[in-house]
Amino acid sequence: MAEKTEVEHVAQQKEHDIAAGSMAEELSAAEDKRLLRRIDMCLLPIMAISYMFQFLDKSALGFTAIMGLRQDLKLSGGDFSWASGVYYIGYLVASYPAGMIMVRYPVAKTIAAAVVLWGAVLMLTAVTSNSGGLLAIRFLLGVCESPIGPGLTVCVAMWYKRSEQPLRHAAWFMGNSVAGIIGGLIAYGIGHVDSIPPWKAVFLIFGAATVAWSAGVYFLLPDVPMTARFLNGEDRVKAVLRVKENLTGIKNNTFEWKQCREALLDGKAWLIALIHLCANIPNGGVHSFSSIVIEEGLGFDTLPTLLLTSASYLAQLAIVLFATGGSTYLRNTRTYFMIWNLALSIAGSVMVRQVSAEHKWVRYAGYCLVLGFTGNFPLVMAMVSGNFGGFTKKMTVNSMVFIAYCAGNIVGPQLFFAHEAPEYRSGFLSMIRPEYLQRYIKRPSSSSAPSGTMSESFPVDIEKASELITGRIGQLSDDLHTKVNKVLHANPELCYQEFIAHETLTSYLENLGFSVQRGTYGLETSFEAAFGEGGRQVVFCCEYDALPDIGHACGHNLIATSSIAAFIGAAHAMSELQIPGRLRILGTPAEEGGGGKALLIENGAFTPAEDIAAAIMAHPMAEHSLSTADRKCSGVAGLTLIASHKFRAEFWGESAHAAAEPWSGTNALDAAVAAYNNAAVLRQQISPDERIHAIIKEGGVVTNIIPAYTCMDWGVRAPTFKRSEKLFEKVKKCIEAGALATGCTHKLTMSPTYYNLRANETLCKVYIADMAKVGEDVLLYPPTPQTASTDMGNVSHIVPSFHGVFCIPTEPGVAIHSPQFASSAATDEAHTAAIKCAKGMALLALRVLTDGNVADGARKDFEIVD
Repeated sequence: MAEKTEVEHVAQQKEHDIAAGSMAEELSAAEDKRLLRRIDMCLLPIMAISYMFQFLDKSALGFTAIMGLRQDLKLSGGDFSWASGVYYIGYLVASYPAGMIMVRYPVAKTIAAAVVLWGAVLMLTAVTSNSGGLLAIRFLLGVCESPIGPGLTVCVAMWYKRSEQPLRHAAWFMGNSVAGIIGGLIAYGIGHVDSIPPWKAVFLIFGAATVAWSAGVYFLLPDVPMTARFLNGEDRVKAVLRVKENLTGIKNNTFEWKQCREALLDGKAWLIALIHLCANIPNGGVHSFSSIVIEEGLGFDTLPTLLLTSASYLAQLAIVLFATGGSTYLRNTRTYFMIWNLALSIAGSVMVRQVSAEHKWVRYAGYCLVLGFTGNFPLVMAMVSGNFGGFTKKMTVNSMVFIAYCAGNIVGPQLFFAHEAPEYRSGFLSMIRPEYLQRYIKRPSSSSAPSGTMSESFPVDIEKASELITGRIGQLSDDLHTKVNKVLHANPELCYQEFIAHETLTSYLENLGFSVQRGTYGLETSFEAAFGEGGRQVVFCCEYDALPDIGHACGHNLIATSSIAAFIGAAHAMSELQIPGRLRILGTPAEEGGGGKALLIENGAFTPAEDIAAAIMAHPMAEHSLSTADRKCSGVAGLTLIASHKFRAEFWGESAHAAAEPWSGTNALDAAVAAYNNAAVLRQQISPDERIHAIIKEGGVVTNIIPAYTCMDWGVRAPTFKRSEKLFEKVKKCIEAGALATGCTHKLTMSPTYYNLRANETLCKVYIADMAKVGEDVLLYPPTPQTASTDMGNVSHIVPSFHGVFCIPTEPGVAIHSPQFASSAATDEAHTAAIKCAKGMALLALRVLTDGNVADGARKDFEIVD
């Protein structure tokens, strides 16, 4: 019964679409071929050029991202993501209205009007001066460009047989690839312009060319075959006759609500829309951030990046031609080619995300493969145009598909998180579907051997292991002091600039025979070395950055020394006693404010987390802060620290002469001072274990000019992450109030958040017991709460963690983060304390690897909710 209804419906539609008498003739093969060539020659170039301008214009944002746009408009990473995504919100809002317009009005004329409008809107981008203006322009651009995709899909359905449609969809879609190729080349040329900012020139030139092309669309693109100027009267009838086998009609100006309902209730329509949604999540991010990823993420210079962006579209072109050509000549294979394209994207995403930074050409090749998903676009369009009868039904399904297209492209840029720039590892991870594949992607340094059962124990002579550790670390102590500890202390480096430390530590390990990977997980000054296979896994975390002006006043030279020594000592005992298990030492830059471990976590350094039995490190502290007259302590096992939100607040006002016309200005410094005072008042209402810090980084230039811009750095701390988030929201209102009260605008830019450091009681007690055997008195918990923060807290929330403390001698009253503590961190006594701690950490690692009860106890403690 259902089949009969569909046949009757198609027959009825055909009567509406064209005269029944014209269906009686049959075309010869030669006539059909001649007519097809004529249609191809006259239609496809117009369609491809139109789509080329559409893609060129929406992609101009990606080209200009590295040409000064972000700096001139003061865009944060989040602003840029939304500038990319809001285009598709406009596209989404206008998709269905655009479909209804093309039902009621001529398709080609609708496309021509859209072309001239979006070209004009694009030119207006050059006059924007802030993020709000850019967002508005991008929204309007999406609205104006919304008719082009559905319109060209309808044109193919009107002119071509089902078997011909995939290649014709590919032909106009290849305007996308051509735009990418020539767009990068044109942007490269415009990049040398110095009369106006190059990014403005891009928008003006691209927009003007688009407006000019709209005339070509208006005069050259026919609305229906019966009005085509490039065909004579007889050929127009034949053009209709040749597509009668599609059973989908040509054009009907009546909007049929019955057909609309059929489309919305058709399962095939929703499935195709879902496929298109999944394919366009990566599309939104990759095309928006392409130049940034290639330049800053892969490490190429600005102008060559524009050329490499163009070259990547050659790969896209090849993928599209292969998929559409193959599905045309191999019947019923579209979905197989779609799966192949997605497999290419997944492989490319893995290459970009997992290959180390020094292999930038391999990663660039991976980036080109990522574009494999674009080959599915013409195949989906062919499915739409060839599988749904009735003009209104076809336009409704078209709109559903393009709504899915927009939704995917809105989501995509939001997965390219600002704090992950320029690697955007989460963005590339989002392309690896289904998500569970992430669990099985092996990092280059990971052993391929399966993890041991967590409760399994391995018989070992632990006393012998302790002797081996003590002997090996003792043997290397002087060498470590000279070649590691002193070198790092004499060359303090700030976060993400630890180049000397990075070279010192990696070379030292390599000289001992370890295989070291540099620049791991997207951080130039990170590194990783591994030892062993099978069994459980333990990670030593190694910090080595310093503080501004006061150098190693946090003693990270000692942290690096102790972690390196512990890794070497544990590896030696494992080798001698043939202990199964995996040791890793992970170089973790930028603890002092840069959130290096937070980024390493996001970039996969601790993935899969369930494979890691423990993460281990220790920190120096002034001896007098723990010891009393009755008890001299050598350290603390269960250090707990508080959570921290760090961020920058910027205020924008308007400058004026402070003496002549102060009433003409809007004082950005007043906003900063008001925000500071608001927070000072708030301090009276917060708990004693919470903290609010703020400094004014920029407060103006000279006294007689009202500042138009000010900048503040803020820190908010609380014992737990949840409490710190609540306090952060209160401080945000203080800042907003300061801006509101003074008439300024403001923006907050977040740094990586530090979670509270959790102590693992099982690991702590094992460490205390082993240190006691060698005469070291280690406390389980510090005598007073500690209100500092560390990014090791983030690690402690994803794997069982040990963050101990070892005491170093200092003068009375000396506190950490002081010049006096920096001096103390350079002493022989401090090095001796670090070496003692290293021996304890190495033995702790072996106990986790060999004793199932210790590993299980650590996991159980980790799973306790704060």
